[in-house]
Order: sequence, then C-alpha cells, then structure tokens
Amino acid sequence: MNLGITPAYTGFFTVAIFFIGSTQSERVTLASISIALPCWVVCQGGLTATVAVKVPVTVGVWVLIGSTLARRATRSNALTKELIRAAATDPLTGLASRGELTRLLGLIEEGDAVVLIDLDEFKALNDVRGHQAGDAALAAFGTIVREVLRAGDVAIRYGGDEILLVLTRAGSAGADAMLERLCARWSGVDHPTFSAGVAVCNHSTPTETLRRADEALYEAKQRGRNRWSHAEQVGLTGHLKVVQ
Repeated sequence: MNLGITPAYTGFFTVAIFFIGSTQSERVTLASISIALPCWVVCQGGLTATVAVKVPVTVGVWVLIGSTLARRATRSNALTKELIRAAATDPLTGLASRGELTRLLGLIEEGDAVVLIDLDEFKALNDVRGHQAGDAALAAFGTIVREVLRAGDVAIRYGGDEILLVLTRAGSAGADAMLERLCARWSGVDHPTFSAGVAVCNHSTPTETLRRADEALYEAKQRGRNRWSHAEQVGLTGHLKVVQ
C-alpha cells in the first residue's frame, strides 16, 4: 500500500461522514460509519498492527463529527418546521392564516363548498366590552370551528372576525350539516351570533366561488343576521336558513 495515499483515504471517508451527518439522521450516520470502517481498513492495506491502533481514534472522530452534525441538523429542521407552521397559523384562532389563502384557493375542486362566516355585531362587542372580549370570542369560535370540521376540511381566518372554510366534496347539503353542527356547539347567551354565505364550486373558478360566497354572506346579513344563505339562492328569501 502506498503510504502517501492512505491519509487521502482517511480524509475522503471523514468528508463523507461530514456530509452524511449534515444531511441524514443520527441513526443513518452511525450506520454509515459501520459501513465505512471496513472499507477504510481495506484502503489502509488491511488490519495491520499500525491500522488497529488507528481504528479507535478514527471511529471516535467520525462518531463525534457525525453525531454532532446529525443532531444539529435535526434540531435545525425541527425549528424550521415549527417556524413554517407558526407562520401559517393565526395565533388567536388557531386556524390557518390569511397568508395561506392563495395556496388554499389552488386546492379547491368541483363539488367543494366554500363557506364565509362572519360574527354578528362584532364591532359592537369590541366597543362595549373591549377588545379583550372580542379576542376571547374569536379564540373560542376558532376552537369550535376546528372541532366541527371533518378531516380534509380547511379553515382560514380570512380577516378580522371573518372565517373562510373549504369543505371538500361537501356540496350544499354538507355545508348545511357542518353549519348545523357549528350552531349547536356555538349557541349561548354570551356569544355573538354568526352569519354565513355558502357557495359550491360548480363550473366556476375558486376566486369566483369565493366571490359568490361573499355575496351570500352579505345577503344573510341584510336579511337580519344569525342565519346563512346559499349563493344559488341569493335574493330568494324563502331559502335563507335562520339559526335557532
């Protein structure tokens, strides 16, 4: 074995462990060391007395480098994921933040129901009882919204006291069922009522569907609040659902 090249082999394997530790888990990194060691021994010309003395030191250096880098990478990845999650979540309601709107609209498909909800007389609540009471109502409402949604449904704090829901493959009937569940959970004298507009994505763009839901919400507000309306029935007073 050319003694001049053996340090290069050691350097190569050390760099490899450095790379693996920076990009893989600690378990994978330690497993790679167990594979790299016999390869390194072969490159040294076999397990001679001299190489046997170097093995513990070499393995110790590799484990130190690999484990340290792998743990640091794991912590960094966890922190990055937490920051992304925090940025995508509204801290008051626990719902998705407005920044997720564009991504969410891109996921809407035919048959999905878009529901726009607004708490009634929310400004009056803030004016009379203070913003702390308003924040408490929004936080409680956000909690209940999360509890009544199905897996796959999404809720966004659309702005202020408005909540935007996308109910996958729910249609009009599914939207009604969800709003009934929400009413049952939200009823109480200390809570402001809510109004909602429902639009189903049928041969329309997501943006158009959202606009129609907004029009339906306006209709419900104009008809007396504490109810919801479907976009297909805007202007037909008999089709407004009054919340009991």
